[in-house]
Amino acid sequence: MTPNEARAREQRWRDAAWALPVAGVVLLVTPVVALFTGGAGLFGIPAAFIYVFSVWIGLIGCAFALARRRLAAHNDAGAARQSPAPDAAADGGPS
Repeated sequence: MTPNEARAREQRWRDAAWALPVAGVVLLVTPVVALFTGGAGLFGIPAAFIYVFSVWIGLIGCAFALARRRLAAHNDAGAARQSPAPDAAADGGPS
């Protein structure tokens, strides 16, 4: 991977990490206001509560997946930088 590709990949991770809280605000602003207006529910639980907690759980899951993929990509990049040269590995490494 070239340095430009690595920078582009890092920028995509930053953009995704920035977009997640913004998406959370957009998804949660209206239902929070609607919580106080009443409405139909499921099993006695207002629909707005179900929506808010579903979105919240979804955002937590997305953050977990994003962090896990980011950590895996970071570890892969670090392992690639720290791996020994092929000729050094073939003869048992430096003595």
